[in-house]
Amino acid sequence: MRIQNVMATSIKIDTVSATQSLRSMNTALKASTNAWKAEEVQAKSVGNYLKASQARYEGLGRSIDQAKEKIKLIQERQKALDLTTEDGRNSYNRYAKQLGITVKQLSSMTAQQERAKSAMQYQTSGLASLQSRYRSLNEVNSSYVKRLEAEGKKYEAAKTRLTSYKSAVENLTKQQKIQESELSRIASESGKASSAYHAQEVKVNQTATSISKLNSKVKSAQSEVNKLPGFKIEVQH
Repeated sequence: MRIQNVMATSIKIDTVSATQSLRSMNTALKASTNAWKAEEVQAKSVGNYLKASQARYEGLGRSIDQAKEKIKLIQERQKALDLTTEDGRNSYNRYAKQLGITVKQLSSMTAQQERAKSAMQYQTSGLASLQSRYRSLNEVNSSYVKRLEAEGKKYEAAKTRLTSYKSAVENLTKQQKIQESELSRIASESGKASSAYHAQEVKVNQTATSISKLNSKVKSAQSEVNKLPGFKIEVQH
């Protein structure tokens, strides 16, 4: 009877110790997540999206490591349990529930980190700045063309539109090169049958289509400029 009491006491002590360890890990995981999220928000608030994506990627990496350690601890605790006792079986089931939750969290964080990696590569590739400049220039040029047209300056408006189209083609061509490089990288890392490859291939095709459409607009705009009063034939040297 005394031996059974000692064994029961030992199981309870081990259970309390394991519970405290898991609580400590939960606290550390939560603190780590809050820390990188705060760093990400801070970086975004000042417009540093590269730093924001790096904070998310690296922070998720640390959280993933902590989740793996937690899973390892839970599994070790499960192995140490005496499943011939009711307390042991109950503890095993509680651990199994926590294990399922943690495995699900790990899967989610791993997927998030993959997306964070793509976001970080997007920033470092130069594509982000090119696309931002593309949108900005289109807005500025469009508003300026409308202003010139409202002022009756048809030649200046047509010439500005032509210049705008040419700049857009140049920008998109640079974007296309970066996108094609990314497509090659994904092909070597994930394979051409992967969903990531297909998604990137769509982007490359969309950019190519936009370039073709803009080239048609360049020809049309050049023809318009040539017909308007004020056109001067440039001498080729």
